Amino acid sequence: MRAVCLEDVERLGSGGAAACTIGCFDGLHRGHGALLGQLGEWAHERGLRTIVVTMDTYPGELFGRGGQRLMEREEKLAGLGRWADEVVELRFDRQMAALSAEEFMERVLVRIGVRALLMGYDHSFGRPQGESDEDYRRMGAARGIDVRRGKPLLCDGEPVSSTRVRRLLGEGRVEAAAELLGRDYCMAGRVVHGDGRGRTMGFPTINVVPREGRMLWPREGAYAVRVRMDGRVWGGMAGVGTRPTFGDGPARTIEVNLFDFEGDAYGAEAAVEFVAWLREERRFENAGDLREQLEKDRRAAEVALRAPNSELTKH
Repeated sequence: MRAVCLEDVERLGSGGAAACTIGCFDGLHRGHGALLGQLGEWAHERGLRTIVVTMDTYPGELFGRGGQRLMEREEKLAGLGRWADEVVELRFDRQMAALSAEEFMERVLVRIGVRALLMGYDHSFGRPQGESDEDYRRMGAARGIDVRRGKPLLCDGEPVSSTRVRRLLGEGRVEAAAELLGRDYCMAGRVVHGDGRGRTMGFPTINVVPREGRMLWPREGAYAVRVRMDGRVWGGMAGVGTRPTFGDGPARTIEVNLFDFEGDAYGAEAAVEFVAWLREERRFENAGDLREQLEKDRRAAEVALRAPNSELTKH
């Protein structure tokens, strides 16, 4: 899919009356699923098709405020496509960002046939001008668009949100993040050559370089992981960080010791799913101390991966 600029949106035209929701949908977590489910129900009641409008660039990225992603673009678009009749990805540039909410309705939503707009519980769109819910409803009504707020999905008394998922991952709490995401957090990339130190200690590793450079890295430390590679699923333990024991410098790495794996994985595409936090990253006095800790990590990872629904390659 190609991101659509403002001029192209105005040439798209309408494919028929639609119910729509707008958002970044980063991570496509359970809260997003709840909103998209509400959109589908409302559209069915009114006999409308469904459209999801999203962006190729997030506001924080455009305006230099950072912004680490929870999901790759292609995966997000494919996921949204399973929820809606149509997905419109906008090229979020400074021209698009300069539109007021009223201009966005006129130049984007009206053009693509939106007749019902379901906004996320805390979502706003357009250049901020302090709009209230009543303002959105008034602007929509003037253009034949019924505007409503969706209901948040609560978990432990708080709304499920991308911000909350990022906070949990930054704390290493991957199990809690998975509860909000509805799946384990995943970073995917190509397996590259490492320095071979793990093999000399009896823990050979694959080194995975994430293909999406803007993905959020979980807290540095050791994790129990599942790895999807070459159509199979492996259990393992991963170290995320800068390998302080060997003084390798500031560059972060994802090194995974796959359990019961034999063979050459170099050049393969691997998806690393973070199942459980094991410990923080720390510097060891020598390779022997590190090897002893890795033995403990492996036993802890095997316990974490021994859940009844674990999907692992059997040998």
